Amino acid sequence: DWDNNYGTPEKLMGWQHIMELHENGIQFGSHGCDHTRLTEMSGADARDDAVASKVILEKKLGLQISGYCYPFCAADSNSQGAVAEAGYRYAVGGIGGHPPDRENCFYLPRIEIFGDDSIDAFIAKLPKPQLSELSQRIKYEQLRAARDRATYMSH
Repeated sequence: DWDNNYGTPEKLMGWQHIMELHENGIQFGSHGCDHTRLTEMSGADARDDAVASKVILEKKLGLQISGYCYPFCAADSNSQGAVAEAGYRYAVGGIGGHPPDRENCFYLPRIEIFGDDSIDAFIAKLPKPQLSELSQRIKYEQLRAARDRATYMSH
């Protein structure tokens, strides 16, 4: 009932549906246990909520949960620290919270896509492609060549 303030609560996925999606290759991350903005919680409570969510998902899905998505996209430096302490490798924020910092793995930008978005609306939400810096393109090609050598030449 976390969404009571927005109208009639939506039916959420149950474990049976989550397991079916998981078995068909859908990757899950954490979103907290009670959908509270971490910025409204103490540091210890935010960490405990993030840990509890991670533990539940890992137990049910049988794999390590690496990602966290901030409820309502809201996260400050204390929230980001709590998520890091909880053992996540990255977290996504974005629209609705502070501006994303593309260098900060605990506040990666995200784009909200809704079920009623048309393909044109979806495309309009995507950032304009930009050519990477030459040094980044060279690094990518080097990593790709190393991967290809390891994949195709190690028998």
